[in-house]
This record gives sequence, structure tokens and C-alpha cells, in this order.
Amino acid sequence: MPDELNFQYMIDTLQGAFIMADSADMTVMAANQLASIQLGLPLSELLGQPLARFISKPSLDDILRNIQRQDLVYNLEGELCSARGRCFPVLMSARVVAWSYPTLIFTFSDHSQHMLMNELLKKKDELFERVRQLMPASDEGMAEDPDDYISGVLSAGQLLERAGIEVGHARRYHDPLAALQIHAEVVPIRNREPLGAYNRAHFRRMVSYLCVQSSRDGDLVGRHENGTLVMLLRQTTLLDAVKVAKRLQQRLGSFTFWPDGANCETSTCIGLSTWHETDQNARQLQIRLEAALAKARLTGRNTIVSLS
Repeated sequence: MPDELNFQYMIDTLQGAFIMADSADMTVMAANQLASIQLGLPLSELLGQPLARFISKPSLDDILRNIQRQDLVYNLEGELCSARGRCFPVLMSARVVAWSYPTLIFTFSDHSQHMLMNELLKKKDELFERVRQLMPASDEGMAEDPDDYISGVLSAGQLLERAGIEVGHARRYHDPLAALQIHAEVVPIRNREPLGAYNRAHFRRMVSYLCVQSSRDGDLVGRHENGTLVMLLRQTTLLDAVKVAKRLQQRLGSFTFWPDGANCETSTCIGLSTWHETDQNARQLQIRLEAALAKARLTGRNTIVSLS
């Protein structure tokens, strides 16, 4: 074990909340700053507190019984309550480690944001349905996909037109122009049926929505004819485009998709390229994008490939 100060520095770098409790009386022996913040007590006051005070669902006794049966509790859904009475959903993990004496290691992450995002997307779907009913069926802007019309995603035809405009602008002013082509899919769950039509549509809307939300002012998001999404990045070099792709992949990968109550992961492959001075039109950029995405998908899940 490192000395006490360096041990505190070490656990403070953990991205999740971390608590060590004496297994004899289940009082907090050590904790990182994130646990202190989320439980609403300064670290000095949190030490010595009974851990059971903060655990609402399931009870600490139930967690300990689970540990006795299976040695490790991992990503268990539950609820914690802070010292100020704020209760919040969490994913928690726990295990008893035998050092000089048995010690309970308890970690958790606040799951409020994920639940809020799920609720917002549900409300968004309901709003889309209402707007569909209100919009006239003959509206030309709604012809390809009403969801894209509402969320701001360009149709395949609009994307092709705008790409030509952006390439012409880049050629005229010698500005950098980059593009991403994004393919996202639900990682299959063993022994479960493939996604139905409703869940496929919901997943498509979710990915489109997150891409639009992750774009910067001036970026354009459009739907390509092969079902992928394309993001046009004005005034962006290849190096900066890679940074944008990594942030987008992290955003999409951190979102949990729940079709029919099942927790599904999202796999995202991204191909990226930039406009060349020698390009005569947007099609040459698109060819490189498609080649980069094809290589990314062949490489494996959650892969980014750039072709200069």
C-alpha cells in the first residue's frame, strides 16, 4: 500500500466515486473527492460515517449477501442518498478485499444523466409524432423524413447539394474542409431477436440527434444514401477532424440504448478525410470518405480511420 497522502492522490484520479469501508463495522475508511462531492459531505466529515447511511436501494445488507454468493457485485442498479437528502440513481460495484484485514471496496457512478437523456429522447419521440400529425402531408420539406426535417439533419439530396457548395467555397478561398462519415449500430445481444422497426427508427433518431447536438456552429449533418451520416466540418484540418471524431465517438458510445428494457451498447465506426486542392468536385471527397469508413468497419467496432 502507498503512503496515506499518495493513496489519496491516487484514488482522487479515478473517474468514478470510490469508497473503502471497514468490513467489521462498515464505516468509511477512505474515499475520493468525487464520492465526497456526490454524497454532500467534506472528505474529513465523510470518513468515519456508516456506509449504510448513504445506500438506499438495495440495502447494504443485501449488497453484502450478494458479495458472499458471487464474490463481486458489478454495475448493480441502485439508489444512493446524499447527506442533504438528495437521492439519485447509480450503477454500483462492490467487493471485499483481504488486505491486513477485510475491507469493502465500493464504487459508484451517478446515472441521472443517462436516465434524463432517455426521458428526453422519449419526449422528443412524442413531439415528433405530434408534429407529424400537424404538418401537412404535401409539405415538400417533409418528403424524405419528417424526423430529419425537425431535428435539422439534411436529407441525402440536400447533403449532396451542400457538399458541392462547401467544396466550391473551400476551392475559392483556399480554406480547409473536412468531413466525417459515421456508421452506428447496436451491438447484438446474445439470444435476443434483432431490433424491430420501431426500435430501429428510434435508434436512428437517437444517433442523428446526438450527432447534431455534438456538432459545432457552422457544421452540417446530413444523411448519406447508404444509411450513414455525414458531417461536413468547415475550416477544419485533418488533425482537428480526428479530434472531432473522437469526441463524437465518445458521446455516442457513452449513450445507453434500451430497446424493450435491454441495455444495449452502441458501436460507432467513423471514416474521415479532407478536401484536396486537386479535387474537381465533392464526389472525390465522398469516395475517400466511403473508403475510410469501409476500412474502419473491417478493422472492428469503434474504429476511426482517416484518409488524407
